[in-house]
Formats: sequence, C-alpha cells, structure tokens
Amino acid sequence: MTLKEIEALPGDFIGSKEIAEVCGMNRADVLRKAYEKDPLQRWAFAYTLNGNRLMVPKEAFLKWARGEQDAPADTRDLRALAAVLCTALREAVQNNTVREASS
Repeated sequence: MTLKEIEALPGDFIGSKEIAEVCGMNRADVLRKAYEKDPLQRWAFAYTLNGNRLMVPKEAFLKWARGEQDAPADTRDLRALAAVLCTALREAVQNNTVREASS
C-alpha cells in the first residue's frame, strides 16, 4: 500500500492493517510498537488504542510518513529519518531491489 492509496481511503482513520502494509511490518508488531512503555519507542503520530484495535487519524499518519509532523526538536530528525527509511525499504521490496549484505 502506498501513501497515495492511504489518502484515497474513505474515512478519517486508518488502522494497524494499513500501517503494517505501508511500513512492511505485521499487524502484531504495529500494535506492540503502540504499546511500548518507552515513549520514544512508540509511534510518533497520534493514535488511540482500544484493546487490539488501533485507530490513527489518517492525516496524522500521512504527515508522519512524509516527515512533516511537528515533534520535539530532539526526536524530529530521527522520526523523519525513520519515515524515509520505511518508505524506501517498502519501495525496494516492491521493486525487488533488496540485496543481501555481503561480508
């Protein structure tokens, strides 16, 4: 799933399924990250948890994924980098251009 496809989805919220697809993760890992005790390890975008249901405002996720989200100065660069890397890795996997590291 691409960011353009997220934009085109009906409604104002997305869930763990869409986030997992964009970031190349499974849904369980998306939820684990949302439940992290360390705030710096949690998702940097706004979300609501209700048991195993994750509700994310679509615009908040899109801003985060594009590196446009306002975050505390000490974490903004790392979160923007993570968003860029997530997107680049997803595109590399989709284009079948991921290579194993050589030793």
